Amino acid sequence: MITAKDFAAGITTGFLATLIFTIFFAFYATEINIDFLPELSKVWFKEYHTGEGLLFFTVAIMGFATTVVLTLAFMQLFKSSNNLK
Repeated sequence: MITAKDFAAGITTGFLATLIFTIFFAFYATEINIDFLPELSKVWFKEYHTGEGLLFFTVAIMGFATTVVLTLAFMQLFKSSNNLK
């Protein structure tokens, strides 16, 4: 049986992984490979002038959304069946 504790574990793990990846991505894109962001989307950085912050925010939001969807999907996958033959 899947409980709220299992859901909380999935959400916590996913959010933590998203935060770690977002911090790593921000560090990599701004300090290690400086040419990465302009090459990622040439049109975006030339026409909109939004900067790196919006990209890092988008990466974080995508990670949080993926966390919720995958947690719910895995809960359905691993729940016990009531259809015993």
